[in-house]
Amino acid sequence: MVMESAQPEQAKGSDRKDKSSRMVKFTTATDQTLLQAVDQALEAQSLSFSDLCKQALQQWLAADRLPTPPLQQQILDLQMQVARLEGKEEARQRYALKRLEQQMRELSDRLESLERKEFLEQQVRQLTDRLARLETSEETMALPSKPPMPTPPARVEEIDPLLNRLAPLLEDF
Repeated sequence: MVMESAQPEQAKGSDRKDKSSRMVKFTTATDQTLLQAVDQALEAQSLSFSDLCKQALQQWLAADRLPTPPLQQQILDLQMQVARLEGKEEARQRYALKRLEQQMRELSDRLESLERKEFLEQQVRQLTDRLARLETSEETMALPSKPPMPTPPARVEEIDPLLNRLAPLLEDF
């Protein structure tokens, strides 16, 4: 397929003199793919082939004229961005690590407190057991000993006149 600009083709020698008309030929398979892309662009943008060519050439040629930073400057910019990102990531990781360390300390303190509590509870159980054994042994030891002496019945003093008279004599004896 051959697409031409609005003016008819002129002789090759005059082609260089008359710069208002150019011809584009799409002959190879790669050209055919490009031609399909051109057709799609023409339909989508409602442009003429001439306008599309002018627009593409202007963008392509003007891009060469725009001042672009040298490749080394672009590399430095990218390295700076990477360094900033690495710094942010490093700071985030440091914060996360500090947070984890704090949580570990809190858990360690809780564990230590729990272990102390369990130790004290175990000691209380042991002391309670020993006390119960001691109380039991005291009770068993108290049983075989002498029975308690009965309290003498209260004396009812009867006044016997005869005993009253003999009592001082008995005391002298």
